[in-house]
Amino acid sequence: MNTIRYRSIAATVSVAATLGMVGCTSAPTEAAPPPESIESMALMVQDLSNPFFAAMVKGAEEAAEELDATLNVQDARLDLANQSTQIDAFIQGGVDLIVISAVHQAGIAPAIERAKQAGVIVIAVDTPAR
Repeated sequence: MNTIRYRSIAATVSVAATLGMVGCTSAPTEAAPPPESIESMALMVQDLSNPFFAAMVKGAEEAAEELDATLNVQDARLDLANQSTQIDAFIQGGVDLIVISAVHQAGIAPAIERAKQAGVIVIAVDTPAR
C-alpha cells in the first residue's frame, strides 16, 4: 500500500474517532475509487442549535486542521430534503469525505449512495445511515 493511500486511511480513521463514529457506510464495487488523500471534508449535522452537534463541529474543525483539509459544515435543520440537497452539492463540489449525522437513516440512503458512486468517503455518526 503506498504512503499516500496509507495516510488517507489513517486520516479517515482519525476523523471518525475524533467525531465518535457510530456507523460507517461502505462503497459498492461499482463506485469510483476513493480519494488518495483527504483535502476537503464536509460535516453534516441534524441541527446546529443542539449543543451535541456544536461539539461535533469543534471536533471536525480540529480534525480538518490536523489533516490540513478544508471543512464545510452544513446544518440540515432537521429537514431530510435539505440534507439530501446538501450531499448533492458536496458531490458536485468534489468533496473527499462526508461525515453525516442523518436526519432520517433510511431516507438519506439514496443521497449517500450517489456520494459513494462518486467516490466520496461517507461516514455516519450519531445516527446509522444506510
